[in-house]
Amino acid sequence: MIYAASISTTPGRTEATATRTTLRVTKGLIWLLEVDFPAGCVGLVHVQIFDGLYQLFPASPGKNFAGDGQLLTYDDLYLKEVAPFELTVVTWNEDELWTHHIQVRVGMA
Repeated sequence: MIYAASISTTPGRTEATATRTTLRVTKGLIWLLEVDFPAGCVGLVHVQIFDGLYQLFPASPGKNFAGDGQLLTYDDLYLKEVAPFELTVVTWNEDELWTHHIQVRVGMA
């Protein structure tokens, strides 16, 4: 199954004022992560994905994904077997003018 979230992040957000989006999933094995940064994001939109307080993606604590006109695809394995069956997608947008839209997709078996 593929779970997806389309996320709009308003301008002027910082990591401290980040938007948090809940992505409901099921019990199972995460085998794929995709983060789609459309052209125009120019590295100003940042993404982190958490299971509770544990930062899943990127695996390096405190780091984040950013891009411009890129589809980031990661084949990974993470067993999600404890409720609540949801992930938290944290996004912030350093752009001072434009809202940016990204899409996050998670493949589970």
